[in-house]
Amino acid sequence: MRKNKYILLLIYAITTLFFPLKRALALELIYPSLPGAPDINTSPSVEGFVVYFFVFSVIIAGSIGIISIAIAGLQILLTSGNPAGRAAAVERIKGSILGIILLMASIVLLQSINPALVTPTSPHFSNYLQNGVYYINQNDEVIPAPSEVSSVYNQAPAGYDDIIYKCTPPGPNLLVWLYPNANFRRSYSSLDGDTVSVPCGTNTRINIRNQGSFRNYQEVPGIYYYRAEDCTGLATCSLDGYNCAQVNSGDIPDFDDIQGLNNQVNSFRIVNGTDALNRFWVVLTKAYNFEGECSEPYINSTTGSICVGGQGATQTLNTDLDNSANGFNPYGIYIRKQATSYPGSHSVTLYSDHLKAKLKASDINLHYTYLGGTITYYSCVLVTPPGGGAAAPQCQYNPNGIATDCQGGAGSACAIATGSANVDNLLLPNPPDGIERGGSTENEAPNECKVDDKDADSGNRNVCINKIDSYSNFDIILYSKAQKGLERSCKIFSNGVDNTNPENNPDQNFVDLTGYNAKDKFFRNILYRMDIIPYPY
Repeated sequence: MRKNKYILLLIYAITTLFFPLKRALALELIYPSLPGAPDINTSPSVEGFVVYFFVFSVIIAGSIGIISIAIAGLQILLTSGNPAGRAAAVERIKGSILGIILLMASIVLLQSINPALVTPTSPHFSNYLQNGVYYINQNDEVIPAPSEVSSVYNQAPAGYDDIIYKCTPPGPNLLVWLYPNANFRRSYSSLDGDTVSVPCGTNTRINIRNQGSFRNYQEVPGIYYYRAEDCTGLATCSLDGYNCAQVNSGDIPDFDDIQGLNNQVNSFRIVNGTDALNRFWVVLTKAYNFEGECSEPYINSTTGSICVGGQGATQTLNTDLDNSANGFNPYGIYIRKQATSYPGSHSVTLYSDHLKAKLKASDINLHYTYLGGTITYYSCVLVTPPGGGAAAPQCQYNPNGIATDCQGGAGSACAIATGSANVDNLLLPNPPDGIERGGSTENEAPNECKVDDKDADSGNRNVCINKIDSYSNFDIILYSKAQKGLERSCKIFSNGVDNTNPENNPDQNFVDLTGYNAKDKFFRNILYRMDIIPYPY
């Protein structure tokens, strides 16, 4: 009969020893409701699990005691003619009753010593609380909050209407994404939602009860995109590797997964780290997969963050790059890193068949830009004069008025303006100041790299640069535009360019950029801009 008492005492000991456990418990099951126990399905917490399993253990221990008494009573009925069996059953009943009495007495004793041992309460927000994100109620009681809650109504604990960021300075900001609908979605207004930045140590409460869902991640180096022009409102969350910042080149993430809502990016933040390996610069593209027109490089050369956008931004986002009023809605992005110091005495040299130009440290520094000049190649359209009369062909968006080469009428090509320049002009006898030009046979090609160096059949200007040597860690961004049409694109070359033998050994990225036609040997595109930025080494 002592065996039954020992079993009950063991269950009691396991129950009381469960309290010191402080590790987080994963909520992976649907737990049944128990009288006197909290609902850990909707309000999971360590304290809730402790109380739940304490109540569960008491119920199990009491049930075992009652079952033991019932079995002993049945033994008495079945052994009425056996005095030894009857005595054993009576002893069993006594042991079970004594075990139940001891169990109830222990509960009363623990309640008298410290009620929190039997019904522990949630900890309060204080300086001694471990850093993290917590639900918090009006009594400052806190429960750890997860990084993502897809439904506030179903998952946030009752009575906890806010979240709070416990952070001991210095530390990163916390970004909280607030969505009006569940599953991290906006409503039918594309400007719905918000992303709130909470600095470390401010103990700012963020209300989540009136939201449909929310996310919270620490701010890390990378790129964040916004619908508003001043980097406010709802931001994207790419979950690119870690947290919500995009850190790798690729397509720009949407603001949610609802089809048909406006996802146009009107501003973005470049967030840098404090170390030399997390200084970002970006180039936006007008189409997915790095296709289409490209923006100029936007560079954050300092620690912290900058906003690129419209009014109120640190840098202005140019949304009409070609002055064609067709807008610039980015869908892709190159994300690269800038060195914090120039890579020694290294240089970049550009070559044509007969000429070369060398860019030295004093030319490049941490960012070199060469704008080749204005090259206008747009299609002809029929324009009616302001005073009336017959419509005449005019070069589209050309401020010089009637084009002289629109004899083909609407849809034909406009010609290049005499004297306009491009990147090839770095190789001409009068390069920009500070550029070292060399080449002993330059006079053998008087038309090379000049406007009148054209393909006889197509009339397209030739691209004379065919090789770029990068004598260190340099990213070279080359921009091209169609000689007849509006298409533009760019590519980044990190190991230089070598297209000196395009027929047999082409540099495919350079061929794609310039639109070189190997069969007819002419260039569909022309280079109009070059940027050089050293990357960390």
